[in-house]
Amino acid sequence: MAQPGWGVYDDCWASSSNIQNDLGGTPALYQQNYTNQMLDFKNGQLYVYLKDPRVMASPADVKNSRYYQRQIYITSYVWNGAVIGYDNGSFPTSGGHLPPTFKLSAFKPSAILMWEADETQPFFFNDFANYPDQGISGRYGKGAVVGFFDGSSRRIEISQFSYWAGCANGVWNVQGGTRWRFVKILPNQLWCSPVNNGHP
Repeated sequence: MAQPGWGVYDDCWASSSNIQNDLGGTPALYQQNYTNQMLDFKNGQLYVYLKDPRVMASPADVKNSRYYQRQIYITSYVWNGAVIGYDNGSFPTSGGHLPPTFKLSAFKPSAILMWEADETQPFFFNDFANYPDQGISGRYGKGAVVGFFDGSSRRIEISQFSYWAGCANGVWNVQGGTRWRFVKILPNQLWCSPVNNGHP
């Protein structure tokens, strides 16, 4: 698997390492950062397949005050941190490196690799990967499209995503802390790390 972009210190599916992800906050800073991030996108691990930056952003991802508070502008999507076992507590600092990714064959085809991050939480756009309980976009109403490890995509109910993610009443884990505590069965389609019974 390509690196999921857990932190910005390694090349990943969407960008080269050390992407400029300074906090924006204004349209002017956004434009400067976006231009620089597009250069990093062209050096991402999957650029040879993606090529067109328009595939990276949802057409419904509107530029509003919360959008400008993000650190990553070039994509609406995140990968599941399960690709590296959610880093297993060894999150690198500047100059550090992530653990190697698992092979595709380590995941069930029905496990979820990719989704649109919750646009109401700008911090969830600090890199290119998230925990499942950091949530999914609700911009399409009660459902959202997710991408699976087998390469397919499908619309699922947000309530189903919340159930797998372990979110109490659909409330995302904004503050961190003990994760997966509301999950009934592990591993599942979201908490699908090949180690630790699916979770960090």
